[in-house]
Amino acid sequence: TILATGGFSANKEMVRQYIGPHADRCKLRGSKQDTGDGLRMALEVGAKAVNLQYFYGHLLSRRALTDDRFWPYPRLDLFVDDGMLVDRNGERFVDEGRGDVAVANEVARRDDVTGAVLIFDQATWDAGRDDAFSNSIKTPAPNPWLMDNDGELFHHQTIAGLAQELGLDRSRLTRTLEQYNRALESGAGTDLPIPRTSKAKPLRAPFYGLKVVPGITFTMGGVLVNGRAQALDLNEKPIPGLYAAGDTIGGLMGGYRGGYTGGLMQAVVTGILAGENVSQFKR
Repeated sequence: TILATGGFSANKEMVRQYIGPHADRCKLRGSKQDTGDGLRMALEVGAKAVNLQYFYGHLLSRRALTDDRFWPYPRLDLFVDDGMLVDRNGERFVDEGRGDVAVANEVARRDDVTGAVLIFDQATWDAGRDDAFSNSIKTPAPNPWLMDNDGELFHHQTIAGLAQELGLDRSRLTRTLEQYNRALESGAGTDLPIPRTSKAKPLRAPFYGLKVVPGITFTMGGVLVNGRAQALDLNEKPIPGLYAAGDTIGGLMGGYRGGYTGGLMQAVVTGILAGENVSQFKR
């Protein structure tokens, strides 16, 4: 038997159980058929599962929750890399330098999944017009698409003014930005209460704010397999006659920085392994 039923990103109960207590409020960016059937069957026969808390996905405009035009694009990777992410209190809570996939995972684990706001500056907004991943009508660049289509994007000459437009505490967001800029200007980003690593730069007026939500494309966790795509039990011994492939498996992706290696690659390689080895299985 080969389990190749995908992950569990469309199963709200499993998403809450494994990713975060409110992670079902994320936008489903992937298949509605990823309901975790293969994983549940494997667990019932004693298979070991790993990395169930991780998923591949990106931050999206919060408008994606009510308007399908805002997913799966435009991509916001650039704004995460160069910007600052805050909560409804106007305070940072994650190292943005870990990259968009890891940051999306962190937001999904929070009690307030829909409350994050990306803060960035004019230089970053201007760079969003040349997004290398967005070169057609089907994959629009964030600039000017988000502004032209009411993507919950706000801008203001001052950070206090932007905070007011976003409904955030003015003094707190101002203090957060000032602390952030001072640290980066002195090369001490890693000394911030929430360290800032990789691609960090101070933010300069005018400022932009985008309300965001995580979008889950597929789950990274699943059945632990060996090099023959055999499903392993809790003692990491092969379960006779049981194989798994694609998003049903876990162990190749996930981790502190996201650990994305490519869903198609995983599906093709493990699918070939499972097919080759199940054909040699003798009852």
